[in-house]
Amino acid sequence: MIYTFAMPLSNRHHYIPQFILKGFANSDGKLAVYDRKTKRLWKNPASTKQVFFEYGRNTFDIKGNTTDFIEGLYQYVDDNFATVYQRLTSGDGFRNPSTEDMIQLGMFTGLLYWRVPNTDAENAEYVKSSDLEKLRIKICDKSTGAAAPADVSQQIKNEPAFIEAYRMGRPLMDMLRAAEKFDPGSWHISQSANGQGKSLIGDNPLILLNGGLGNIFKEHLIMPLSSNHSVQHLPGSRLNQIQPKMMITIDLLTFLQAELYVCGNDPGYLMAIASMAAPLEEKPHLVAVIQAKLFAELLNDNNIS
Repeated sequence: MIYTFAMPLSNRHHYIPQFILKGFANSDGKLAVYDRKTKRLWKNPASTKQVFFEYGRNTFDIKGNTTDFIEGLYQYVDDNFATVYQRLTSGDGFRNPSTEDMIQLGMFTGLLYWRVPNTDAENAEYVKSSDLEKLRIKICDKSTGAAAPADVSQQIKNEPAFIEAYRMGRPLMDMLRAAEKFDPGSWHISQSANGQGKSLIGDNPLILLNGGLGNIFKEHLIMPLSSNHSVQHLPGSRLNQIQPKMMITIDLLTFLQAELYVCGNDPGYLMAIASMAAPLEEKPHLVAVIQAKLFAELLNDNNIS
């Protein structure tokens, strides 16, 4: 008699990987957590396991079979990029990164943009409203290789598992749609002045200059990478030095665009940012001005193509 055992399904699915969150933790590996809904700081520091996840987020029913294969794919990507992340955020690794590491950083940043809940609706609408040619995919009969009938393709395209899986290819698709080769020179990593930064991370971590392009390879963006590092994509421009006051502005914007949680290694600093953000909560026009000013300071106008 042959026995078969089904692997247990994973349940706690992080949309911001734990290895990234560890980069924002204190020396004990814990995070100060501010709850944006209750407007309160968590009483006790949290482990990276406790934040930025949804139960069963990447578990789907496919023809009666429950599977978490997409979570497995995310885990594979995370495991591979974690090594690159360590090289870029340890010591002076950020100063002279290899072209390969910067390409992986760009692709990972693109994946993170599409991975967080904030882009759920945007991704689903794009997949459902686009034909296969625009999506750059083909759905074929496994036996014959012939293109699937339109009704079958549409049914598959509307499956939640397909819509979620398509996210994983979005960075590559975005790069192709940008109509330009990947330029590692437009990606930069900066470090805090004293190497003892207190940068924050929220559930919507990419700060975008335009916010409506839906393609990071066309966007000017900033993303916190660790408590000491941030990554900037500034196409056609030369990065000016990031001053401490700019880092505070980045943290302020990170806080304001988060919906659930904001985390960091210093609860006092986190509460200070919360206080700064309070008068801006219902004033999106002022937030837009602050954001535009930040990017203006980061960009060298004479080098914008």
